Amino acid sequence: MIKRQYNITAIVAWAVAIIAASVVCAEDSATKPSLAEWLGYSSDASLLIVHADDVGFSRSAHSAAIQVFESGPLQTGAIMVPAPWFPEIAAFVQEHPQHDFGVYITLISKWKTFK
Repeated sequence: MIKRQYNITAIVAWAVAIIAASVVCAEDSATKPSLAEWLGYSSDASLLIVHADDVGFSRSAHSAAIQVFESGPLQTGAIMVPAPWFPEIAAFVQEHPQHDFGVYITLISKWKTFK
């Protein structure tokens, strides 16, 4: 049996996006822009936003995120500040301001051996 671990931050972000899209769609479309228009696209555009979560937690994860950012499909990322590889990913972000990174404030750890 495969045990699945769910990232609560990703689930909350997904739920917020669904709620935001519902609110935008529920409002009068004649006076309010659609979510796609609000993001700078045409009203009938289909959007896929690719996001890297927990960047900086491990060297392999943030190295992969950097490669995908540079090749194009990755659009956003969240950096874990107290993570072991934070200094390296922070240096990358400073050198590449065109990439959209946010800060992931980590208050607790779900891992017993990693605090």
